[in-house]
Amino acid sequence: PNQGLFATYEITGLQAGKYYTFRVVAKTAYNRGYEDGLYSNTIRTKPSFQPHAVQHLRVAMVTLDEITISWDNLLPDNTITGVQVTWSGPGTSGLIELPQ
Repeated sequence: PNQGLFATYEITGLQAGKYYTFRVVAKTAYNRGYEDGLYSNTIRTKPSFQPHAVQHLRVAMVTLDEITISWDNLLPDNTITGVQVTWSGPGTSGLIELPQ
């Protein structure tokens, strides 16, 4: 994927253990302004005293009826032995453990 301009931004000065909500809106040549822009999903997270094993949760692909998510494993030597993915939204919710 094209990382393009402004693909990352580091927000500093946050308080550990307090929740923050993030969303990105992209403005293109076809939008009048940000209110007509392309909205990302919203992520609610908190800074932690310990690093998370899984970080950088992101949407990798979107179609009309599917979304593929991906993340980075930040523990050394691939020590994660499994993950649990949950989702919810209009008319759907689920939970799966990987590997199965």
